[in-house]
Amino acid sequence: MQQLIASIFTFTAGCISMLFGLVYLFRSSFLNYHKEAIQKDWVEITPAFQILILALMRAVSGGAIAAGFSIIVLQYYFIKTNLAWIPLLILSNGVIISLCSLYAMLLVRRKTPGKPPLVIIFISLLLLIAGYYLIR
Repeated sequence: MQQLIASIFTFTAGCISMLFGLVYLFRSSFLNYHKEAIQKDWVEITPAFQILILALMRAVSGGAIAAGFSIIVLQYYFIKTNLAWIPLLILSNGVIISLCSLYAMLLVRRKTPGKPPLVIIFISLLLLIAGYYLIR
């Protein structure tokens, strides 16, 4: 039962990461917290700045999708093989993407009026950490 709960936590964290990445990948403009941060609407910024923001969003999306996909595949592989090194690799992947995202969002939160969705990152981190400790 403990392994099932741990797997659910880990799969959920992987899905959160992939969903985060997919949102950033398919947006045609910035998110509301970006608007709050720069205090301008999308149409008010220059086309060059729009491209820059979209390019950065696409780059971030790739990392989030890759991390989420890796977490999901590794968890599935762990269920099948029970190899001892997999949970640490899952945790490492998730912590790296989460801490990098958290750092970026905290910069926005502290230095601008923008309010990024920090709760999502904390939930994902807690799920990964709980999953890791439940599986050990």
